[in-house]
Amino acid sequence: MSITLEVVDDHPELTHVRLSGALDLEWTTETSANLRNLLVDGGKPVLIDLAGVEIMSSIAMGELVTCQKAVAKKRRSMVLSSPPSMVAMSLRLSGLTRVFTIVDSEQAGIEMLLPKAA
Repeated sequence: MSITLEVVDDHPELTHVRLSGALDLEWTTETSANLRNLLVDGGKPVLIDLAGVEIMSSIAMGELVTCQKAVAKKRRSMVLSSPPSMVAMSLRLSGLTRVFTIVDSEQAGIEMLLPKAA
């Protein structure tokens, strides 16, 4: 299954990425280190769009928690947007809705992270 990490350049004061495909063990070994480096080195608030994610394994959830912690350590915010219903349910059942800020759309995430950009 194809795994994609796309950097969106629509806001210069925001690190905005879109993930798609299956976030599973293969994703963890191939892409998560690249994502973590991008988010931590970026120095900006982070928006991760999950609309194209088909499945998310517990390992991938753990990697996102690691990203969240790294971003928070740099005193920046991270928001997840647009999780499909199965991904949203997995996040909810795992208790990660208490860890992540999750919004219904990319625009809502942009407005939350950059209120003046709305």
